[in-house]
Amino acid sequence: MRDRLEVYNRQTAPLIDYYSAKGKLRSVDGMAEIGEVTRQIEGVLAEF
Repeated sequence: MRDRLEVYNRQTAPLIDYYSAKGKLRSVDGMAEIGEVTRQIEGVLAEF
């Protein structure tokens, strides 16, 4: 777990700032009900 978090912080987390700065970051509430998550993802994909 510790190694996975280290990799996330080093490789994945910086992408949040990168795509946010470009106005391309979209968030989805993964803790919502499955149907709601699906609707949110569909909404994000519809933007493209």
